[in-house]
Amino acid sequence: MDLYGGLSIQLPFKVGIVVRTSTRNIVSQYSVLMIYFLFAEPVMLVHHLVSLAAMILSCVYNRWGCELVGTMGGSEITNPLLQTRWFLRQSGLHKTLFAEVIDLLFIIMFGAVRLGLGTKIMVAYYTHPKPDKMGRFAGLSIYAISWIFWFYIMRYAYRKYTKMFFHKEAQINGIHETKKSN
Repeated sequence: MDLYGGLSIQLPFKVGIVVRTSTRNIVSQYSVLMIYFLFAEPVMLVHHLVSLAAMILSCVYNRWGCELVGTMGGSEITNPLLQTRWFLRQSGLHKTLFAEVIDLLFIIMFGAVRLGLGTKIMVAYYTHPKPDKMGRFAGLSIYAISWIFWFYIMRYAYRKYTKMFFHKEAQINGIHETKKSN
């Protein structure tokens, strides 16, 4: 079986279990988003809807299992770091060195995995003759959402780090000016 063999045969048993379990997980996550966070970022809601639709279609048509499992792995690999960031913020520890390390790891991993590796996989997927239009559309949808997330992450990083570095520079300049005036 080649890399795209899952397109023409039924989902292997283990892949089917992963897809069905992940579908239940996405349904519960989306329910939490809808119930508790009605003002969540629209892109997060779209991300969960597209993921849910792809998983349901994979189960209904019994196709795209390998691609779906790879996409879920790439999409969720940064989730522990994202959750750690949230817990640190909620517990008031977001201004610690540990929180800075988690932030930087999250940014680096997101860019490397979802955009770096994701781009390589999308090029391979689109240049291979076997993937059908539905699989290509689903892959492109998740890939586009990753770029939207990347825009939000870069905007956050720009604001955070320019504020952090300019604030420190102002403090240093203020200290020097105070010493000169005394």
